[in-house]
Amino acid sequence: MAENYTPIQNGEPMNAATLNSRWQEIDDAIEAMLAGTKTLAAPDIVSFANSAHDHQDAAGAAKINADAIDSEDADSGDILGQEGWVAREMPASHHDGFTLTQVAADRLIIGTGSAVIRGQTANKDVMTELLPSRHGDWIEGLSAEAASLWLWVYMNEEGVIRFHDAAPNLSAPYSANVVCQARIAQAGWNGTAGLGLSASPFIIDDGAGGAPPGETNIMEGMYALIYSDSNYELGRGKGSAAAAALNEQSAITIIGYDAATHSVSVGGAHRVALFDNDHVLIVEAGYLDYRLIDGVYWYALGAIWNDGSGNLSALRTNQGDKFTANQGSDYSIASATLTAVDSTNMALKIFVRGRRVKAGFTGSCYVDAQGGVYLEIQVDDHGIYDDGMVMMYVPTAALLIVDMSFTRMIEQNIVGHLLEPGSHTFTLRWKRTGTGTAKLWAGAGTANLDIHPTFWVKEVTDQ
Repeated sequence: MAENYTPIQNGEPMNAATLNSRWQEIDDAIEAMLAGTKTLAAPDIVSFANSAHDHQDAAGAAKINADAIDSEDADSGDILGQEGWVAREMPASHHDGFTLTQVAADRLIIGTGSAVIRGQTANKDVMTELLPSRHGDWIEGLSAEAASLWLWVYMNEEGVIRFHDAAPNLSAPYSANVVCQARIAQAGWNGTAGLGLSASPFIIDDGAGGAPPGETNIMEGMYALIYSDSNYELGRGKGSAAAAALNEQSAITIIGYDAATHSVSVGGAHRVALFDNDHVLIVEAGYLDYRLIDGVYWYALGAIWNDGSGNLSALRTNQGDKFTANQGSDYSIASATLTAVDSTNMALKIFVRGRRVKAGFTGSCYVDAQGGVYLEIQVDDHGIYDDGMVMMYVPTAALLIVDMSFTRMIEQNIVGHLLEPGSHTFTLRWKRTGTGTAKLWAGAGTANLDIHPTFWVKEVTDQ
């Protein structure tokens, strides 16, 4: 029962007088505490002591060592998180309005919109200009302008924005996200078919043939991130014998672990190229938004693809990509097998951090005979729906032009397997059933039919 006000009893009338009397008691207690005239009748609180203070409760409870409350080495803004006995602030997290704009071949303008910094929402209306060639614009002062890599934009808890060439690999700003650090122990594996490509299961160890530390905490649904280096910066990438220098995530969903054999079972057809002695970082599932660098947690705002030194590709950000056709001839198909519409331009590769992807297409098809036309999206090497996402059917031999537009939310790369963090390629495919040929207008200049289809994909940030 309450001790600092009179409880309302069963049968007591619920009217203004009853409520006002109770609120008056609470108001009197608050005023007394503010005035310093009301204390705890029987304090039972944890005490502490240091050179300047010796605080104990009435019963003389055990003291907390001074180090436990000494905030000398704590980060500024001791709120929101905890590390041991010292409260720590979570790093900044982006909320809304992020923009990454290329204003020159080697120059970016970063806008964060609103962001949470030190636990407070702040508007970052002033744009930040970053130059990949300027060392001071990089975390650790390193300029990494190498071709064919993702150039990541990070923000720390102070709101400072910098580049780094390594992808985020933690779902929250705490070391507890790292469940296990291990090494692949598969002699002879070199990331090719039959020797590590899309392999499941695989054996891990501690780097010296022993049990990897933390293996008892490995659970179904976690991610195994594969790297070629012990700093967990060079993600292995996807595809046969993927290069060691890729700075992409190579995340695989864990579906089981056998501690007796140190064997990790993972989702099939993940396409990650596994090598003997590769480094494995097993982390909790979730949106991989953070990276720990020199003791500081950095929040990933986004990334842009660097085709070469000082040559950024503004259309290939991790958040999305699109292609609008303006071809010399229209696309056509007569095959009943799902085939890429344009394997060069309508195979869009983007980098996601474990979120959903929204995909869409706008375009018009023409058929010259009875039969159907089907459109489908393939994710990496796998179609996710049997005959496609949308179709049209012509019941007679009459000619017909029809809109084939659609949008779709994609959360998995194969039915039953989630879309893991990392790079994924989304390819628009189609097929024709029946006789004759189907045509997709592609901006080829045909009079009154110079129609330009667009295929696009975009990461859904949920923020």
